[in-house]
Amino acid sequence: MEQKVKGKGLNVRGRIVKTAITTFVTAAVSSFYVYADNQIVPKNIGTSDPQPNVFEGVMYLYCTEDMVGNGNLDISVIHCYSTTDLYHWKDEGVALSEANIPWCSKAKRLWAPHCCYFGGKHHLYFPETDRSGLFRMGHATANSPTGPFTADANYMAGCTERALDPYVAFDTGDGGSGKRYLVWNQVDFTPNDVFISELKDDGTDVTGPKINLKSVLGASQGTYKEGTWLLKRNNLWYLIYADWVQGNVGREVFSYSTNSNIMDQKYAFKGQIMKQNGGSSATMHPGVFFYNNQWVIFWHNGGEDLGGSLTTGFKRVTCAENFEFNADGSIPTIEKTWRGIGIPEAYEDSIQIDRRSAISGASVTIAGGGEPSGWMVSSITNNGWVRYDKVHFDSNGPAGVNVRVASKSSGGSIEFHLGSNTGKLLGTIDISSTGSLTTWQTLTTRNWTVSKADSGVQNIACVFKTTASSQFNVNWVKFIPPIVSVSKNNSNCEGIPGLSYKRLNKNIFHFVITKLSPKLAIALFTMRGRKVEGIVTRYLTPNSVEVSLNPATVAQGSYVLVAKSGDKTARIPFIF
Repeated sequence: MEQKVKGKGLNVRGRIVKTAITTFVTAAVSSFYVYADNQIVPKNIGTSDPQPNVFEGVMYLYCTEDMVGNGNLDISVIHCYSTTDLYHWKDEGVALSEANIPWCSKAKRLWAPHCCYFGGKHHLYFPETDRSGLFRMGHATANSPTGPFTADANYMAGCTERALDPYVAFDTGDGGSGKRYLVWNQVDFTPNDVFISELKDDGTDVTGPKINLKSVLGASQGTYKEGTWLLKRNNLWYLIYADWVQGNVGREVFSYSTNSNIMDQKYAFKGQIMKQNGGSSATMHPGVFFYNNQWVIFWHNGGEDLGGSLTTGFKRVTCAENFEFNADGSIPTIEKTWRGIGIPEAYEDSIQIDRRSAISGASVTIAGGGEPSGWMVSSITNNGWVRYDKVHFDSNGPAGVNVRVASKSSGGSIEFHLGSNTGKLLGTIDISSTGSLTTWQTLTTRNWTVSKADSGVQNIACVFKTTASSQFNVNWVKFIPPIVSVSKNNSNCEGIPGLSYKRLNKNIFHFVITKLSPKLAIALFTMRGRKVEGIVTRYLTPNSVEVSLNPATVAQGSYVLVAKSGDKTARIPFIF
């Protein structure tokens, strides 16, 4: 069974629009989103052991939450995040806390989970220590993928003692048996055991024989350690796991083995697919999914590696990369980058170009001067450049750019090129002095020459021109959308008969509906389908509504006003 899931509703470059905007009247929408590359959840908590699952077109990521990051692995909650585009992540809160596990020791040993859906329930599997201090496998269920999950009264007695790192494999599709299997580790061995056994229909325990795969995993290259992910592709099972490299025990890499039969010991070692982390996390822990037409592998790294949050200390943080299978079905070596996955919106997102895809003649260091904790492009030399891959421009190329800079002197500039540092020049912004390299200011330039050829998904390269080395630092860039007419009439809004509107100026829309009942409701969404606060709806008459956008809370960008009357919906896209 290939884990291939696409979003539902109106799919705009993989973005979910219809689902979000047609339910806004009855559904409360959380407004906390975070935007990042690697690490993908840029918070100051640890987000480790990432395990993805997809339900109804939305990817949910279940992470353990490192509490102190000092090597004690103190973890008492499993946190959930969600996304529809692999770039904007919503914090869904705590899915399960050890405080709500009846049988556990409450010793902060709630480690790597796995969540899946079957039988009308979401099932969360997790290890915890029992009251005697032994790790046991736990099971919990919920009606929602975000929880809260209710743990069973007792642990799964059919699993072994010292059980960790659960994973549920579905043998469906490709002529599969339709059965579900639990894979888990039995630890404190070198190498550790890794068992697979069939799950009971209700998912509460395993049944039948337990097959130990230890002897066939990594035997030629190293020692099996932990963390399994099992997927089926073209009638072949791929078992991806963390391995200790021979001669470097204690530092994990990712390896994989394959087998045509999920339940026998004929898995053949195929090789390593990801190298070890840097100095601040010896462990990795894989999670793999095919989502929005791309293969993604998740793992955790250290807070000091790959541009991780600077205040996490030695807490682990979640990262992700795309990969493709080779033509022969093998998995290539997957390189770790700061760029990671996901595509930001040029007119919606502040783009941290320090999460670069390539860089020359510049460095990345800690951002100073009271900026939010993170990184910046620094040590800039003349003709140095940084390239950030895959930015989405709606409609046309940008009309200008906002840049967050700190400069000790005037005279520098940044050129913005499409594709590469030698690609088409979009425009230039001059850098004025802010007083020092730690005094920050947002500079703006407009009136670039744009065309439809500059729209779509583009790589952006920033080329730096300086009169002296280390003249200025750059934190982020945000592009300005093309200027459009501030007045537009539509005598018949598609979707709601009798509805018309006029854009009176940049901030105000005036709607008129000839049919009063049911009452017209209006909300504002980004092009990705995320609800935006910051509009005021005022009824001038029962049939006339004025909608005002607050420029203090609504940033420049591309949006959709969504009007709903009963079961009828109209959408008005515009640029603000």
